[in-house]
Amino acid sequence: MVVPVFENVEFIKFPDVDESDLSILNKSLFHFFKRAPNGKLNLTHKSYNKGGFKTQHEINGRLLINGQEYFASVVSWEFLDSVQKVLDKLSRKVRKARSQK
Repeated sequence: MVVPVFENVEFIKFPDVDESDLSILNKSLFHFFKRAPNGKLNLTHKSYNKGGFKTQHEINGRLLINGQEYFASVVSWEFLDSVQKVLDKLSRKVRKARSQK
């Protein structure tokens, strides 16, 4: 169980990830940084114990690119799903900002 290592990503309060989920998370981050190569990303994890054995995950993402800051947040029962949704929201915000210039 490990947390992935990327030089331009800061993981805050992130849980340990098993090997199968780690490969999915690495792939998601790799594709995200293809779209935002020079960004600095902060991902913060909060977990809420609700519904017996299930844990609800809240992922907050903050991306800093060339002085512009973007923020996205997702709450989901699935950990990897919430991370991927935050990355998708951030990439859409960056794409939208670039198209408006």
